[in-house]
Amino acid sequence: KKYTLLDITIDDTQTLKGYFNNVALLVQKYFPDDTTESEISVIAGVASQKEDPSVLPEKLQKYIYRYSAAAEELAKIKTPKSAGNLQVTFLNNFSNTALALAQISKFQTDPIIGVVGMKNYQDEIMASRTFFSEAKILVRKSGLVFLQGDPGYFFEEYFKRI
Repeated sequence: KKYTLLDITIDDTQTLKGYFNNVALLVQKYFPDDTTESEISVIAGVASQKEDPSVLPEKLQKYIYRYSAAAEELAKIKTPKSAGNLQVTFLNNFSNTALALAQISKFQTDPIIGVVGMKNYQDEIMASRTFFSEAKILVRKSGLVFLQGDPGYFFEEYFKRI
């Protein structure tokens, strides 16, 4: 699904800090730090021929679910107008990443779709970097500060890496 501003809930009673805290909670829910394997390591294992491509559908299914479910839940988060375009970017990134992973999971049965999925996944990795860069600009311009203990502190930690 291609999300637009019409698909999100613009609510100017929602503060920017509240919005980022809610997004951080969602990211932490669907993408916890305690995972021992990521979708990237699954794909890399197959690409380096350390793993059989037949594992892709099963191993990628949980990541397809996480990105899809995160997009659905993210679409329901009340968003201040100042973060509307950012919200749409993030939604499309989650949705498109789920689609790319679904395409990659078909690599063994339909290699062309699998290769297209790899390119799409690469594009979405770059799009996520753009999202975080734009989020950092918005947070800094707004003078927001997330303290340790705030859910949004996740962003402070991530911003240090970009």
